[in-house]
Amino acid sequence: MSHSRVSCFNGCPRQYQLKYVECLERIDKQEFQNDSVWGSAIHAGLQAHYLGGQWSDVEKAFVSAYPADLNPSDEAKSQEGGILCLKNYIEFYREQDKDWKILKVEVKGKVLNGEDSHNVIIDIVAMHIPSQTVYAWDHKTTTTEKMKYSFWKRYELDAQVTMYTEHIRQEYGSCAGFWINGIAVGHRKRMYKGEPAGHYQKFERNLFPRTNEQIDDWKRSDTKWKRMMEFAQKDDVFPKAFNGLCNYCEFSDLCKSADDPQILELLYQRKIEVKA
Repeated sequence: MSHSRVSCFNGCPRQYQLKYVECLERIDKQEFQNDSVWGSAIHAGLQAHYLGGQWSDVEKAFVSAYPADLNPSDEAKSQEGGILCLKNYIEFYREQDKDWKILKVEVKGKVLNGEDSHNVIIDIVAMHIPSQTVYAWDHKTTTTEKMKYSFWKRYELDAQVTMYTEHIRQEYGSCAGFWINGIAVGHRKRMYKGEPAGHYQKFERNLFPRTNEQIDDWKRSDTKWKRMMEFAQKDDVFPKAFNGLCNYCEFSDLCKSADDPQILELLYQRKIEVKA
């Protein structure tokens, strides 16, 4: 099981059914995938950077993962914007990152919860050199107008943060906390308050620690979610959660049509392989 599966079921059981049970995807995925593909490309560039690569390695990694703009109308998340973002990020954190020793990059493993386990992929495991303490890092990309109070607030109880913290504890014996490495981008067509037109970025990191009690609480809740998912699968109970997240769901057109078979056939296809 993966965090993405549990999170999907938590947000909308019907979306979970369409994505992971019926294995459907949009035929034309570009508009819906632009954010995730662009974000993955930023991750690829940062991976090359934290593995000790030169700027040419970073740029090559990003361009390979994002060879062309999927949504030309999204000027902030363009190839040009991504390259500039990575260049400015490296310069912004040049001195601060000297306090960190990178232990592992793109860590893949499992976190145990009794007899069950979850797959984890952690962007960075690093030791803070002055304190000799180990932390996990996760890169999160967004747009500048969204990296506000609510952006950070959601990580206070986020299961992924808890799960990844527990994985580091199981592997390293302790985890001092989980850093969210926030990377926000924007694009303005004209000068604003003295700032030039074009691409701009905001970089911010915040620490989210977890207590033993919070981790134990997540484990109890995770066990109950697993039981609910098994029940839904057995009895085919996948209700729709009509809410604001529908605007970002690739199955929104299908729900708007009340599951019209013609819309299903016109816009969606079955995936050959599903990756958690």
